Formats: sequence, C-alpha cells, structure tokens
Amino acid sequence: MALPSDRSTASPNPTLGSSTAASVHQRRNMAVVWWSTYLSLIFLAIFIYGLALLVRVAQDPQLVALVVAALGALAIVPWAMTVLRARRGIDNATFRTPTMACAGILAFASALISLWSPPAFGVGALPLALVLATAALSLSKGRWWVIFTALFLPAAHLSLAIALNGTPAESRDLITVTWLSFFTVLGVPTSLWVWAVMVELDVTRQQAAELAITNERLRFAADLHDVQGHHLQVISLKTDLASRLLAKDRPDAAAPHILEAHDAAQTALQETRALVQGYRKTTLTQELNNASAVLESAGVKTNVTVPELIATWSQQPESTELGSVLGLAVREATTNILRHSHASTADFDLTLGSAASVHGAAVVELRIRNDGAPAPVTQAPVNSHAGSGLDGLRRRLADIGGQLNTETTTNQEFILRVSVPRSMNFPAAHDKDDSQ
Repeated sequence: MALPSDRSTASPNPTLGSSTAASVHQRRNMAVVWWSTYLSLIFLAIFIYGLALLVRVAQDPQLVALVVAALGALAIVPWAMTVLRARRGIDNATFRTPTMACAGILAFASALISLWSPPAFGVGALPLALVLATAALSLSKGRWWVIFTALFLPAAHLSLAIALNGTPAESRDLITVTWLSFFTVLGVPTSLWVWAVMVELDVTRQQAAELAITNERLRFAADLHDVQGHHLQVISLKTDLASRLLAKDRPDAAAPHILEAHDAAQTALQETRALVQGYRKTTLTQELNNASAVLESAGVKTNVTVPELIATWSQQPESTELGSVLGLAVREATTNILRHSHASTADFDLTLGSAASVHGAAVVELRIRNDGAPAPVTQAPVNSHAGSGLDGLRRRLADIGGQLNTETTTNQEFILRVSVPRSMNFPAAHDKDDSQ
C-alpha cells in the first residue's frame, strides 16, 4: 500500500554561542545582586554605628569612649571580611573562620568596656550583635533563637550600663537603641538568607541545563542508532544478496542490489548529516513506505494497513511528535525483522480506537507482526545502552504517555504493539469505522 508522501521541517537547535552568552549574562546579574547586597549591609552597619560613635564621642571625648569606638570599628572589619564568604552560599562552616572569631573577640571587648563608659554607650553592643546574628546562620539548630537574642542585645546592654553607672534611664534611649538594632541586625540574616536562596536557585538552573544537555545527547545517540542501524542492515542485506548472485555468475541480477546498497549508504550519509545539523524528523508515512520496500526486496511479503484518517492525522503539525515516535517504532521493528528472524510475512496495522486506552485516553495503536521468530529473547534483545533498540523506544513512549508490548506466540510469530494517546479529536462517526 502506498501512502501519501509528506515533508516536515524543523528549525535548527539554539547555537552554543547564544547559550554561552546567556550564561555570561546570568553570571553578571548574580554578581550585581551580590555586590549590591554586600555593600548595602556593610554601609548600613558602618553608617549606623559610625554615626552613634560620633555622637557619643562628641558628648564626652574620654579615653574610654575612644577605646570603645576603636574596638567596635575594628570588629566590623573582620566581620565584613567573613561575610564575603557567603557569596558562594551558606553552609555549616561558612562563618566558622578565624576572622569571625577575631571579630567576636573585638566586639565582646568593646561591649564589655562600654559598660563603664559614662554616659552609657548606647550602641556599644551593636558589633557583637552583628557578629552573633551572622554566625547564627552557620548553625543547623537554634539559629533563630540566637538571632532573636542578638536583636535585643544592644537594648539589654544599654539597660545594664545604665544600672552599673547609676545614671537615670530614659525610655527614649532604649526605644532608639532597640529600633537601630532591629533595623541593622535583622537586615544581615534576612539579606544573606535571600542571597543563599538565589545561589541555590542558580545551582539548580545550572543542573537543569546540564541535565538537558545529557538528555539531548541521549536523544542524539538514539537517533544515530536508528539511522545507522537501519541503513547498515539494509546495506548488509543487499550486498549479501549481490554476492550470492555474483557467485552464481549472475551479474545482471546482482547489479540492482548493489545500486540499492549504494543508495542506502547515500541515504544514511544524508540523514546523518541532517541529524547532526538538527533538521532530521522521522515521519510515520515515510517509514512505512521504506519498511514495505525493504522487506519486499528481502523476500518478506508485507501488508500495510493504515486508515486514511490516521495517515492524515500523522501529518498534521500537532501530531508531529507522535508520528515521529511511531515512525521510529516501524524502523526498529523492520531492523529487528531483518536481523533476528527468518520471516516470510510481516503485517503493519494501525488502528484508531475509542475502546482501547492508555491511562484512560483514546489511542492510536500500531501492531507489527512477523513470522519466523526464533525465540522470545533473540527476537528483540534489549540493549544495555540507554536509547538503543526497543529499550530506548520504550523510554521514548513512556515520556509521551505511550506503551510498548511484545509477544512471541507458539507458532513462532512475534508481535510488537505500540500505543500512543491520540492528540486530536476525531468525529465520533469515524472512530467506530476506523477502529474496526
């Protein structure tokens, strides 16, 4: 049965250059976000603490006040150096460094000395609160309790300093210090946590890109197997027939087979080039015509039954993927018949059924039967390499919700059934007719 010819085109895959450019653009965006976050945190800490230092020293420029200011300022430097480590993400060891320990010691000394600095040093414990809130991000448990303590540490420190120095407490000072500590300290863990989430998302995006590349390589390997395996089998068959005819001194009869082997080699070369360039598409009608011609030339009587409705359906744009998978099934079955059986007849039947279903959806079913099957195992071996043979075809069908089943009967007939969910609505009147 001759089927109507079709032609399908596909746009080339995205180039490597555009992918690289997108990756560079993404890295630049991540760098801009990081430095904006980091510099904002450093500026906020320095601005609030430095402003408080200037006010405090201006009120009472004593040696104790200068020492407290110097120690607090020095504590912020190693703290800022340690926060740089968060650029690659936050784990349990990000802030467990000698520089953070140095920052903690200097901040603790500043807070301790400022307890005896009359008048009370309002933000003397702010560097220590920053260090505690930042170091808490490396804790696996109890981090939020440490951050909560750091938020109220400057206010508690001010209350203790007022009590030790015997100066009257003013609620305005406590409110101001509490507000400043909330505004400064809370911004550190929240900003770094948001940044850590962005880093994880970026890593996930990169892994997704690598997975897509891996899947594309597997797809390419499967397509290359389909192209080379089929045509090499045809070439082997034709050259074998030609050699037998030449051995019987029948060069005229061998010549057509030699030319067909040459044509198969040229076709394999063209399809391999098209595959590399990303333009190749396997179609159902082409593969059925090719299978019928190849099997007939090998002496296998072939019957192809395809309702006109399905032939039309397989060429429509919305059914390109399903038609391609069915075409691959035809090609794989043809290769297996030539390679693993001694078939004399082969039948290719497509049916459109409303009763049959895959996961509850109406399906198009391809049934391929051939005789001369030697054994259930040798008829269609499963290749251990992903994407090869029936194993790779079964995976492809699973990706689109299809199924592949094989059966070897007692009278040495091998039957391959492929079911794919149909992707368009057919008139109800046709469903009954075409499925019979």
